[in-house]
Amino acid sequence: MKYSPTLFLFLFHTHLSAVVLYDEVDDGDLSDNYLSPTELTLLEGSNEIAGTLLGGAADVDLITLRVESGFVLSSIRVLERTSFMDDGGTFLGIQNGPRLSDDPNRQNLFRGAIGFRVFSASDAASESDILPFISAFAPLNTTEPLPAGDYAIWLNETEAFSTYRLDFVTEAVPEPSVLSLFGITYFFFQRRRR
Repeated sequence: MKYSPTLFLFLFHTHLSAVVLYDEVDDGDLSDNYLSPTELTLLEGSNEIAGTLLGGAADVDLITLRVESGFVLSSIRVLERTSFMDDGGTFLGIQNGPRLSDDPNRQNLFRGAIGFRVFSASDAASESDILPFISAFAPLNTTEPLPAGDYAIWLNETEAFSTYRLDFVTEAVPEPSVLSLFGITYFFFQRRRR
């Protein structure tokens, strides 16, 4: 069977775009210090982050995710290999900026949040995209992707022990000059037809 170069490039690109950005098993424990979260820069495509939470307020994972200029955070997928010891769920909160404005160990404080979601085994079973649920309420009130910038991520198990695998997916934003070029070309050909 003969394979085309296009198929090879597609498969090669697909393989490269699935990246394990951070895994606590290999890279060590994510920060639990809200003043100094673990800093990660998202690459184009899939960015898997894997961790373990022991349950309750004692173990939190705090991350600063950087979405580079020219990209958007288009989805946060709960991957199938996420598991829970009980019927609880894992809290994931997002706030603008490089770190949380409050200590997550102080109960009921999450000022300035974009939003949050408690994801569960049902989200993992269907590999749900939870970003629309996070950003659909005040202050964003949108289901659009999050633009370039820094985002503070707070993960905390609501019940007992859990392991999570999340895929933070970024996409390139078309450059305005490319869109303008298409518009000018279209206008030119429409005008020539007359």
